[in-house]
Amino acid sequence: MLNFYSPYTRAMIKAFVNQYGETIIDKITNTGIFFPMVVAQLSAEGGVKLQSDGTLTASTLATRYNNWGGIKDFSGNGVNMDTTEKIGGSIRAVKQPFMQFADFGAFMNRYVDLLLNGNGGKYRPALKANSPEQQVKLLVAAGYSTLSPNEYYKTVKDRINACMDEFPFLSRIESVVPAGNPGEEIRNLIGSALTAGIGI
Repeated sequence: MLNFYSPYTRAMIKAFVNQYGETIIDKITNTGIFFPMVVAQLSAEGGVKLQSDGTLTASTLATRYNNWGGIKDFSGNGVNMDTTEKIGGSIRAVKQPFMQFADFGAFMNRYVDLLLNGNGGKYRPALKANSPEQQVKLLVAAGYSTLSPNEYYKTVKDRINACMDEFPFLSRIESVVPAGNPGEEIRNLIGSALTAGIGI
């Protein structure tokens, strides 16, 4: 099946993986979380854009507070940021409190813990998904976003496909990495693909 998306999307995803892929792999190995789903979701939620000089920019929430997934903080310690939510069938601009993290690794620790254990384990059924597409829809159906699963999927579809086309050897990391090992061979594969300018 042919995937249709812009060369810009593929280049942006490639640059995002180059910068953050190793940390993502370290954190999701043997969890059941799909690598393309994470890359697509975080690059979309983080407002990632590729500039003409090849550098990446992202939202203030992502770059200043290292929150790449829009994870809320209702403890009273969150940072209030403008965002949009679907309320009563309409998209509205609102202020919400968001968590702050020391770095991308700390964010990934919380993100993975949220999917594995958060909110009484309500996201766990998504970890049994058979594809990144199914996984993101199950997460949203469980309450990850105020959008419907199909509405949210439209925002990440091209990014998932671009990641799968650029890095077809990376899906569920436990399928290619021994248990408990984040996989130096996977880092080497990413490096080889990026150096060659193609997927493997």
